[in-house]
Amino acid sequence: MPIYNEEFPKEYSLTSPIFNKKLPLLYVGIDPICARYTIDYNQKRIAITTDTIKLDIPAQDIDYSSWANCLVFSYAYVGPAGSAKGVKTIKVSSDGHFTTDTHWLDIHGGVNTDLSVSPDGRWAVVIGGGDPEMSIVGINDDGSMKLLQQIDFKDETRIFNPYEIHFTPNGRFLILYCDDSTDHYYIVSLSINQETGWATIVDMINYKKAPLLSGGENAAITPDGKFVVFANSATSEKIDLDVFHIEEDGKLTWLPDKKITILNAYISDMTFVPPWRETLAPPHGWLAH
Repeated sequence: MPIYNEEFPKEYSLTSPIFNKKLPLLYVGIDPICARYTIDYNQKRIAITTDTIKLDIPAQDIDYSSWANCLVFSYAYVGPAGSAKGVKTIKVSSDGHFTTDTHWLDIHGGVNTDLSVSPDGRWAVVIGGGDPEMSIVGINDDGSMKLLQQIDFKDETRIFNPYEIHFTPNGRFLILYCDDSTDHYYIVSLSINQETGWATIVDMINYKKAPLLSGGENAAITPDGKFVVFANSATSEKIDLDVFHIEEDGKLTWLPDKKITILNAYISDMTFVPPWRETLAPPHGWLAH
């Protein structure tokens, strides 16, 4: 049963919901604006507020940095004046309202497909097609940014078309999903150096280690950081959820006995709702889609 349903104008484009990790608040990008919601964890309800901010460039994805207390946007723009790709931050106040304090960082590369901010808020990772395919950005406590690392996967690893990326809750690993054929690696685990923010590949999954995920671009990691769940074989009749265990060294183990099938469902995105109080959620949190 959904806990909330809001009807938006058809011309608006929604991004993934992002939680403020300090307050019971939720932010949703609804191009051309970003809106703030309040969360009532006792009643399991979400309510929209009148607090919104206009987006200068349509945001591809949104995340939140608790370190800098700001929203982090990725953007890709092509227009008469030229093209741009990069990351933007918007500071929020101590009570969660939008401010006008913003920072921009342009990044050379292809079109963005996903953005993820580390749990401690110090790093942001942007992936997409083109060269390079991954950019790691350092976030300062004032919301300003610095480009730390760029990676082109194509040369040596047969990793193509990165589509979705997630940090594990401890910030030590990145789980990358690639939308490509069985000839290539389609799930990649990378370790993150906690001093520099640089990424190193620790595991690559292809069809020889686990069945190919069809439509597996929708994924979520459990709040305890032990499992990653992929929406697989999505049809109008059913959706299979494939589960992988995240080992201590960041390698992934497919758990075929944990597969779950949901009938009469459609998943456009998945997220685990963090419990505001420990007693309000099961051990692995609530999976929402």
